[in-house]
Amino acid sequence: MQRTTFSASLLIVLTSVGLGACSATAEDSSSAGAGAPSGPTGSGGSGGGVLLTGGTSSGSGGSTGEVCTSGQTRSCFPWDASKEGQGACQAGTQSCEGSGELGTWGACLGAVGPEDEICDDGIDQDCDGADASCGAGGAAGAGGSGGGGGGCVPTPEKCGNGIDEDCDGVDQPCSDEVCQSINLFGDCLTVSCPANAPYPKSCNVFFSPGDERGCVASTPTSSVVYFQAGDQCNVGLVTGTLCCSKTPQAPLTQQSCPINKPQPIHATSKSECPAIKK
Repeated sequence: MQRTTFSASLLIVLTSVGLGACSATAEDSSSAGAGAPSGPTGSGGSGGGVLLTGGTSSGSGGSTGEVCTSGQTRSCFPWDASKEGQGACQAGTQSCEGSGELGTWGACLGAVGPEDEICDDGIDQDCDGADASCGAGGAAGAGGSGGGGGGCVPTPEKCGNGIDEDCDGVDQPCSDEVCQSINLFGDCLTVSCPANAPYPKSCNVFFSPGDERGCVASTPTSSVVYFQAGDQCNVGLVTGTLCCSKTPQAPLTQQSCPINKPQPIHATSKSECPAIKK
């Protein structure tokens, strides 16, 4: 009888303990793990979750779709991280988008990534730490090799700036000449070189058909060039180009100023051209 009474008492105690363990109050359940995100096991505070906060976050990531806190921003660079801040490459900004407390990272805006290198322009477009120098045949000199990374990309040449844009190994020197079109109705007419290039250097003219003679008269020290076809004025047409220089030049000849006539004349004054018929 005593053994039976002891067993019943023990059963009552164990049942009470079990019920107590399962009857946590609402206050207990709400305060357990409060403020901590659930981890992989679903229990608060210890599952390896990351607590997101507002404000600004830094870093070179650029992934979209990651969970974030609304209003949060961060630096982004969706290319090779080693190129960020090198040459033309620069990071952009990514903002947390969405309504409510949580959102996802949007697009990376304002970032500049590596591009094909343009040699000798003073800009490191491929962000390898050097502006490639142009070499003969389009290969890069110092700062890159033609076989890859930093190769020369030919662009139109700009004369006299110390840069070989067309990758031919030479910076093209600027010519001091200024050229202008000739379009004269009739002949026995003159064209003057401009004040910034007052000396005749070369020309290429076309006299309308007719008389077999064509005459160009000029002197190296005068800016005026005289054109006459045959021995009649106010007829025909003279077209072409006259180029002038900033420095005195040799007299115009058939080589420097070809005339499309069987009898070309290059004179130092118009009095040496065929006599004009009245």
